[in-house]
Amino acid sequence: MKLSLRPRQLVFLAALAISSVYAQNDPQMRSMLEAMHLDPDYTLSYLDMAGKPVDEGRFMQLAKSGSFSVSKNTVAHTAVLRIEDPKNTKIDLASADKLHLVPGEPMPPLPRTILGKPAHSIELRGRYTLISAFFSDCTGCIEEIPALNAYAKQHPEMGFASITFDGADDAARFTREHHLAWPVVHDAQSWLDQVGVQLYPTLLLVDPQGRLVAPLRMAAPSSARELAQLLDQARKANPRHVDPS
Repeated sequence: MKLSLRPRQLVFLAALAISSVYAQNDPQMRSMLEAMHLDPDYTLSYLDMAGKPVDEGRFMQLAKSGSFSVSKNTVAHTAVLRIEDPKNTKIDLASADKLHLVPGEPMPPLPRTILGKPAHSIELRGRYTLISAFFSDCTGCIEEIPALNAYAKQHPEMGFASITFDGADDAARFTREHHLAWPVVHDAQSWLDQVGVQLYPTLLLVDPQGRLVAPLRMAAPSSARELAQLLDQARKANPRHVDPS
C-alpha cells in the first residue's frame, strides 16, 4: 500500500493537523506497519473515509471493517494512512492509473518466495490468471476468500496466485486458516511496489499473454457468481483481452 509522493503532496502532508509517531504500544499496529516497512522513525498521519484527520485509535477501529491505502514518503519518513470508501471499491477500471502498469502492459514475473514450492517462477502465460494482493490482518482480504475459493473450484481452467508483503510465517498461517489452494508469494514488497499496489485487497486479472487486463478494487464479493460477473465486466471493458472463442 505505497504511493510515491510528489512535491505537491509533501505540502499536503505538512499541513495535516493530526500525526503520531510509530505505535510502539500497540502490537497489532506495530506488526502491520513493520510488514509494510514503515520503520519506527516514521511519522504517521491518519485520515478517515472523508479525508479528515483522526487519531490512531479511531483509525484502527475503522480499519477493522474496511480497506485502507497508504501514501509513503521514503525521504521524509512520513506516511498517510486513509480509510477507503467501500462505495467506490466494487470495480474501478479507471483506477489503473494508480498502478505503475496500465491495461495491456506485461506483468513483471512473480517473486520466487513461494510457500511450500521449489524456487521457480509462477507462469503467467497460457491462461487467464487472477492474482490476489493481500495481507494477513486485512479484513477485506479475509472477507473475499470464500468467493475466491468457490470461484477457483468452478474454474480450473484459470490460474490463481496470492501475493503479500507478509513474511513466510504470517502468509503460511493465512493460507492454512483460509484454505488457499494456489501458490502464495510472501515477502513481496518490492514486487508490490513495482506494480504500484496501494489498496488492499486488490485483484489483478492477467491475460494468457501475461498482460494486465484490469485491477479490481472491490468490497468482498458475496459469491463466486458475483466475482465471475466482475471479471467478465473487466474482460469486456478491455476487448483486446477477450479470448477469440
